[in-house]
Amino acid sequence: MPDLPIMIDLPSQFQLGEWQVDVRQGTLTRTGESVSLPGLSLALLLALARRAGDLVEADVLMAEVWPNQIVTDETLQQRIKLLRKALQDSREAPRYIATVRGRGYRLLERPQALAVQRVAVEPMTAAPTAAIAQATAQVTAISRPRFWPSWRMGMMWLLAGVLLVLAWLSFRPADTREPDPRRLIVLPLTLLSSQTADQVVADGLTDQLIQNLAKTPGLQVIARTTAMSFKHRPRRVAELAAELGVGTVLEGSVRRRAQHLEVTLRLIDARNEQVRWSQRFDGDGRGLLLLEQNIAAEVAAVLGVRLASLPVGQTDEDAYRYYLEGRQRYMRYTAADNAAAQALFRASLVRSPAYALALAGLADATSQAVYQFGAPREQLAEALRYAEAAIAVAPGLAEAHKARGLALDLQGHRKLALESYRRASQLSPNYADALVNEAIVLRDAGRLAEAYQTARRASLLDPLDPYAYLISAQVLMGAGYLQQAGEVLNQVRRHAPDSAITQTIFCGYLVEAAELARAATECQWLTERHADYAPAWNQRGDLAMYRGERPAARTYYQRAAEMGKGDDAAYASLRLALLEPGRPSATLLAEVQSRAAMAPEDAERQYQLALTLAHGQQADAALMALERALALGFSERRALRVDPIWAEFQAQPRFRTLMATLERHLATERQKLAPLLKAGAG
Repeated sequence: MPDLPIMIDLPSQFQLGEWQVDVRQGTLTRTGESVSLPGLSLALLLALARRAGDLVEADVLMAEVWPNQIVTDETLQQRIKLLRKALQDSREAPRYIATVRGRGYRLLERPQALAVQRVAVEPMTAAPTAAIAQATAQVTAISRPRFWPSWRMGMMWLLAGVLLVLAWLSFRPADTREPDPRRLIVLPLTLLSSQTADQVVADGLTDQLIQNLAKTPGLQVIARTTAMSFKHRPRRVAELAAELGVGTVLEGSVRRRAQHLEVTLRLIDARNEQVRWSQRFDGDGRGLLLLEQNIAAEVAAVLGVRLASLPVGQTDEDAYRYYLEGRQRYMRYTAADNAAAQALFRASLVRSPAYALALAGLADATSQAVYQFGAPREQLAEALRYAEAAIAVAPGLAEAHKARGLALDLQGHRKLALESYRRASQLSPNYADALVNEAIVLRDAGRLAEAYQTARRASLLDPLDPYAYLISAQVLMGAGYLQQAGEVLNQVRRHAPDSAITQTIFCGYLVEAAELARAATECQWLTERHADYAPAWNQRGDLAMYRGERPAARTYYQRAAEMGKGDDAAYASLRLALLEPGRPSATLLAEVQSRAAMAPEDAERQYQLALTLAHGQQADAALMALERALALGFSERRALRVDPIWAEFQAQPRFRTLMATLERHLATERQKLAPLLKAGAG
């Protein structure tokens, strides 16, 4: 990642050219005019204003404005466009924001303190009295450290970088009780100094507090995605209580004073906004691991619970710092940051070879590199070894079991992966990532009711994260509850109208609902908006093929195939080959057979083998492969009914028997889901 320009501190109000910026209110004001800024636009303006006059690289802006998410250049460009519109600026003749082609942006005006304001950032001494305008997320494709096969594709990571304000969706269980004081959110610690290196400390302490408190039985800790979404959009404590159902809020700040680090924390009762506990921790910047553990133990004690033991393996202070920075880089989900994260985790292990958290982090980063960035598949074996080494050092470390599950998942060993995810959830009752991964494996195994229950548990812990909601929608689609699935998807789409993954799933929903004309319109919009998102082109290709538009399907698959390595490109290449007349080549068949053999529990790969054999008119072998896919959980009825490759099989008794078996299984799952939906699920 490029070096950061020197940053300046900003007051809560400042002058920028003709505009007066009010950070707390999220407004731009000048004579006779006031403009409200969405949260992301405000965050982008502040990121530029802190480095006014300097070139700010696009990667720096994306990392700061969309923390822990991956967004494309197009997302940043669209947000810059919206910010320019608010400032009434022009790209061709800029007064405020200049584009440095191919590199980033520069704020031309320098912020000036208002006469009644101090320039220095003030410590957090009270809950924010006004909220920044609610963010309308500018969302695009990203990858997360969790495995997400898509509605149409099988093995696809969840590619969505999001800052969603979902609140509680309509299918959330009704809860009229007072907020539970043991339902807790840890807000991102505010950095009150201009040393950018300390941001890693602030974010790292926040992350570790969430992880360690989450392992404590008796607490219900809001997961990291939801917590970190408040980094650039403060909320009053009462608003957090209403929005998230939390009874307790932990907030605070980190400040550097010469060589000393000052951490100030407050625990607030959300029911009456009274401070239950506050404390300042001072140190020389060393001893961060002990500091974080002491804080977690004191918070747990105030809440009347005992902090769970924290098996992390042997480590020292430098190893802990390397781990913190490596985790922050890993969660940015870019190729460069992934490589940096692996290097930092390795540096941590050089200092402390038995540091289980660093081993687990290296396992996750290695798995991510294989799937998302095209690293050799053989590295999954390395990832598994790192995870199992972490478990050997610290058998009770949830992160290690989740990392093991991810490596096994990507290798196609779904049953073993499911065991690892469940073990991680047992060790850390609030581990939303492990629950989401578990829900995905259950869904792909055709265990829809279990998948729905598990996804709902994850959404209770991470209510502003869309992933669990999208899994629920896919489960409902698969079981034939199309109305309920549509309601969930429409709510997510209202909150994140530009989310590529949500829109792709919505297109699949329209296909399942047989609304092919509308699906074509939505898919066209999707590929125009997210031209670099391979799953969107594959979805559009599938739709064109189902409608008998083979030339168009070939064009769309070609676009997806050109976008690099990974399962999305592999699927597109397979579809292109199957669009050609005649039998598939021996090379293609051998490749598909090899992929299926490497992942014998992967229903999608078995289905792709069935497609290839069916296209080659090897009917018996094709039906055997299809039977295996159905037994493993493949349940896309619409594809089996409308895919032209299966056209000649529709009247065959064996094919009809397999379809009847699938329908019976889905009917059973539908019956299991019915009482969950009636009760609100959970």
